[in-house]
Amino acid sequence: MVRILHTADWQLGKQFENLGAPSDKLAFLRQGRIDVVRRIGQLAVDRTVDAILVAGDVFERNEVGDLLLREALAVMRQVNIPWILLPGNHDPAGPASVWDRIKRIGCPEHVHVLLSTEPILMAGGKLAVLPAPLTRKHQFADPTESFGQQAKSDTAVRVGLAHGSLRNRLAPAAEQHNMISDTRADDASLDYLALGDWHSCKEVAPRTYYAGTPEQDDFDQDSGAVLIVELSGPGVAPKVERVSVGHYQWYSLSAQLQSPGAVEQLRAHLSTVKQPLASAVVHLEVRGAVSLSERAAIDEEIANFEATVQVLRARTIDLVPSPTEEDLNDLGRQGFVAIVVERLRSLKGDAANPDSAFAGAALQRLYVEQVLREGRQ
Repeated sequence: MVRILHTADWQLGKQFENLGAPSDKLAFLRQGRIDVVRRIGQLAVDRTVDAILVAGDVFERNEVGDLLLREALAVMRQVNIPWILLPGNHDPAGPASVWDRIKRIGCPEHVHVLLSTEPILMAGGKLAVLPAPLTRKHQFADPTESFGQQAKSDTAVRVGLAHGSLRNRLAPAAEQHNMISDTRADDASLDYLALGDWHSCKEVAPRTYYAGTPEQDDFDQDSGAVLIVELSGPGVAPKVERVSVGHYQWYSLSAQLQSPGAVEQLRAHLSTVKQPLASAVVHLEVRGAVSLSERAAIDEEIANFEATVQVLRARTIDLVPSPTEEDLNDLGRQGFVAIVVERLRSLKGDAANPDSAFAGAALQRLYVEQVLREGRQ
């Protein structure tokens, strides 16, 4: 029996610019991608696997710094189990690739970079790994075409290792390059096909799996795991177990608010984020029409929530402040402001007047300025 750990899409060096968060917050997410490799290594030791197969995109790009390469190699050096690294579309094995620099730095003997389609035998000859490294970011030929040409064995299980999009099996949004036949496992008599590129963990065809990224990197993604695969022998169906290894949890929240009670409604949505909040990455969209006083309280609630999670990306542009009569009464109690408020209220109440919308916006702005002024006092 052979036991392997299938992982992919580490993308070490990922920057997460799309989150728009402060750089010190994002630094934790970047470090988390090295930390998860350490956890993968420990899991491999605990489960006594014969090899760790990384199905492409080990690095975010070929231009990552040498320090990151040394950090990754240092982590893998500590776990004396074969690490099998495959170039993907983010780190293809072309001229001046990251793999050339790793060779110069020096790779531990048990870390194997597969730069050709030549199969390698492992686990005392019981495991044959058939690699399909990418040599450029986009290619039109099926990178796994050579699998069917490789000699078969009566004693070794055949595991394909590739990076690309499986035809006819993924969502329409999946990439349309580096396409892999969805019958490759059958055509090449593979006992297991370990894939990378699709970031969610998914069985996509018989004996064909995407491991997904081990540390989630986008919202609405089924990831944060690796696959432990047991292969009893050639022709025997694999036993595949999903094991969670990710630290950060990503949430996408959409809140439709309405006064009164808008703050409580928002809190109910935020409460769906599980503890520990410090490991949460949250995208929050807030919509609706709320009173001006509740809008100010909502902004404060969001600011406090941002301080408790790792990253918050909040979108409140569709939250419309709508002043109540009580808001306006508080705003225009005395002096010149009272005269202005009453005039604007009169204009706002006359729907036929072309200045009605302008008057409403002006009232909202006056209220916000008053709230800010009172907050500074």
